[in-house]
Amino acid sequence: MSGRISSSGKQQRPQSSNSNGLPHELTGLAEQYTRLFGMTSSSSLALGTANSLYGSLMDNDTKPSPDLYIAKLRQLGSSLALASTTVQNSVKLREEIDTQLRALMEANTSALNKDKQTLAEILEKQEKVKADTGNADQIMSDLQQPGRSTTPEMEPPVAEAITPLTGPEDSDMPVDPFKLEQEPAEQLQGPALQDPVAKLQMELHPSITELLARQSNGTTGGTQSQAQDEEIYIP
Repeated sequence: MSGRISSSGKQQRPQSSNSNGLPHELTGLAEQYTRLFGMTSSSSLALGTANSLYGSLMDNDTKPSPDLYIAKLRQLGSSLALASTTVQNSVKLREEIDTQLRALMEANTSALNKDKQTLAEILEKQEKVKADTGNADQIMSDLQQPGRSTTPEMEPPVAEAITPLTGPEDSDMPVDPFKLEQEPAEQLQGPALQDPVAKLQMELHPSITELLARQSNGTTGGTQSQAQDEEIYIP
């Protein structure tokens, strides 16, 4: 760190670093920069004096007397030696700082690569967790849908068709009187009428009841007439 000379001729001193609260890796650098600050001030002053003496003696065409010239040459040599020493110390300290900075850069680069690898692993895990979360949310959404059954689908049983009871007036087929004789009204009025559906159909079709009553009366009357004929007939 070199000092700067302002237009007024006064040197602007750079700000020194404060090592309080700094990490351990930067504490040594802060101390070295503090030393460098003092060396820079000394080397700048010595270099300025040497350059001034050199310009006044060597760049002047008019040479002084030999005795005075030798004295000024010796003074210039001493000034240049002091400037050289201060600059060499500054160079040595800067080289030490450069070595420490390179070590810090290598350590920082190694840590940076490690952090990048860790970040890649974390991002990969995040993507996996995100995918699993999406699948789980979809499953829960499907289970919570209204009207969705989790049991396997089965075909419902076929309902048996109920054949309505129809009378001679409602049917297109002719009525067989012999068939009606074989099915007396008592048989049809028994268990058949206990069925609520059959009972309802009988109520909706009163002609069936009338037909059964007529058939029952006709059968009884026919039997009595035949018995009377058998008693009267004498062969």
